[in-house]
Amino acid sequence: MIARRSRSAWCGDFLRDQGGATSVEFAMIATALITLLLACLQFGLYMVTAMQLRGSLTESTANAQLYGLTALSPQSLDPVQIHSTLCSDLVLVVDCDAALKLEQRVLSSMSTSATPISGMTFDQGQSGDLMVRRAEASVLTFVPGVGPLKVRSSSIWMRP
Repeated sequence: MIARRSRSAWCGDFLRDQGGATSVEFAMIATALITLLLACLQFGLYMVTAMQLRGSLTESTANAQLYGLTALSPQSLDPVQIHSTLCSDLVLVVDCDAALKLEQRVLSSMSTSATPISGMTFDQGQSGDLMVRRAEASVLTFVPGVGPLKVRSSSIWMRP
């Protein structure tokens, strides 16, 4: 004769059973830790790209201010050359030619409100004009749930 256990005894045994609990707890904690690690890597990638963009843009405007269109640096005001120089410095940006937007305007022609960088305007200005050179690049994102990230930088300089 087989003795049947009561439903309450079976439920009690099930609740007290610890087999596999460690695996379940590890899976719950590991998911959070891996996401946190990826978020830290994503933040580092964003910051490195922002520093590269700022440094490269500042260097390009310093060249333009020092040399203008002289024989020492004839490409300092050429948008294609500036774009390729910035892309060569942005080593962590995937498909930099498409991801980088660059524009240059005379400061007096800029709006006081926030304006997005279109990447279509590149004014040469006149000698003595205050110029603004702005750039925006898309950052590679690989963390689930994080939308597209963009780094932006600008530099003001006086046209020689």
